[in-house]
Parts: sequence; structure tokens; C-alpha cells
Amino acid sequence: MRRSTRRILSIVAAASLSLAIGVGSAGAVKPEGTPGGGNGNGKSKPNAARLCKAERAEIGVDAFREKYGNNKNGKNAFGRCVSSQKKHQDDGDEGGDDTVAS
Repeated sequence: MRRSTRRILSIVAAASLSLAIGVGSAGAVKPEGTPGGGNGNGKSKPNAARLCKAERAEIGVDAFREKYGNNKNGKNAFGRCVSSQKKHQDDGDEGGDDTVAS
């Protein structure tokens, strides 16, 4: 083999090895108490959007739009729910209430 071919092959082999090592550690689960720890997805703390998404899945899209939406088709419901949840979190409440001011 020529010298340049050997050099290219060694560079490719080293890059492949480092990529394999990086991919192997990417799926590692972090221990509890570390940022993003526990389930490994970094989403251990609920936020307003996750709470609204869970509520929408629980009660159904139509009921969710009826509860939070205030335009003709209720498609602004998710944003209004997130806004309501965030407001209640900032006030120190546990979450949103059953009514939303229009």
C-alpha cells in the first residue's frame, strides 16, 4: 500500500472508533440528583407546556379547546392553557384552575 493510502485508512479507523465510543455513551442514564438525571431525558421537572399536554391527552382535544379556547375554533387553547399554568406557577399555586378569564 502506498503511504498516503495507509494514512487515510488510519484516520478513518480512528474517526470510526471515536464515533463508536461517543454513540455508546450517549444512551447512558444519569444518576438521580444530577441535572437531567433519573430517566435520562432531562425532563424530570414538569413545566407549563408539559402539564397542558398531559391535560389535553387526558380530557381530549375537543374538551380541552372548549375549556381553554376563546376563538371560534378553540385553536388558541394550548397557548392559553400554558399562559394560565405559568401564571399560577409564578403565583406559587400548584397549577391552573378550571376557569380561564377571557
